[in-house]
Amino acid sequence: MLKVAIGQCEGGEPEAVAASVIEACRRQLDGAAPQAGILYMAASFEPAPIVRAVAAAFPGVALIGGTTAGDLSSALGFSEDSVTLTLFAGDALRFTAGVGEGLAGDPAGAVRAALANAGAEPVLCLALLDPAA
Repeated sequence: MLKVAIGQCEGGEPEAVAASVIEACRRQLDGAAPQAGILYMAASFEPAPIVRAVAAAFPGVALIGGTTAGDLSSALGFSEDSVTLTLFAGDALRFTAGVGEGLAGDPAGAVRAALANAGAEPVLCLALLDPAA
């Protein structure tokens, strides 16, 4: 069974926003331990404290994400100034995350590197682009 939790919070201090999305996800998970997550945040946020808070709240979670010009979720809808955390928990599922660099110059090579770095044969792969690279 797959359980998905979504927390989204607008504006404010990074620590308070992180606490809000973490608490929303914990309520929805109802004790289930998430294995993976996707974290999106407006570019106006300092990412480090938010990422640290999520990692501390859910140790070992395979986390991917990035900054956005706007987030959209069923929790809050569209916002240009929010943090959105989506967590996945499942008994029969395995999640991993890997990094592949140089996507713009060698897309196939970057994806192969990310998959090798993840250490598992993929069934589903989500590839996120670093626009600064």
